[in-house]
Amino acid sequence: MQISILVQGSPTSTRACHSALDFANSVVNSEHDLFRVFFYQDAVMIGARYFDTPPDEPNLQSRWLALSRHHNIDLVLCVSAAQRRGISQDHDHDTVAHGFSVSGLGQLIEAMLESDRLVSFTA
Repeated sequence: MQISILVQGSPTSTRACHSALDFANSVVNSEHDLFRVFFYQDAVMIGARYFDTPPDEPNLQSRWLALSRHHNIDLVLCVSAAQRRGISQDHDHDTVAHGFSVSGLGQLIEAMLESDRLVSFTA
């Protein structure tokens, strides 16, 4: 079964990014495939280049990036949500962390069409 994930909750004030990461790890360690992770609304903050984690907490951004590298998974930030939060990927002002991409809702729709299930995490 092919699965995609939609993350909508803030990485700093909800458990959405944490729960989605735990679920993603479960998927890649099973017989299922993870197609894409799409970050929307406040969840796009996880892909900010300057996302800072206190030293006594796990680095959530680096854990997502490690998952992406090891399993070749797209980590996509919604372009509109990112721009509203000061995250952009243009030549003069690139504030997107390496390993994340910025794209439109078409990427979410493609994930829905290519996957057997879309699992959403909001809080």
